[in-house]
This record gives sequence, C-alpha cells and structure tokens, in this order.
Amino acid sequence: MIKILVSYFSASGTTKRVAEKLSLAINADLFEIVPKEKYTSIDLNRMK
Repeated sequence: MIKILVSYFSASGTTKRVAEKLSLAINADLFEIVPKEKYTSIDLNRMK
C-alpha cells in the first residue's frame, strides 16, 4: 500500500481549499505547514 501526503502552506486560505480537495480526490493524508508567527494583513498585501 502506498501512502500519499499532501502538505501545504496557505496564508490566505486559497491553497488550503485546493489541498483539501486534492487529498480527498486521491485519498491522501493532509498536513498544514504553519508559520511560527501569524501573517498580518500588511504582510499579505501584494500591492505594497
């Protein structure tokens, strides 16, 4: 039996939703990579 892991990092939540759908589709385990310090809205502002 092959074990599959989908690991992801999602600061805004978009990648999380994709990873969840993928892991369900391929019957894989799911692992979230979490930063030590949470990102702020300023950190996530791509327009700066």
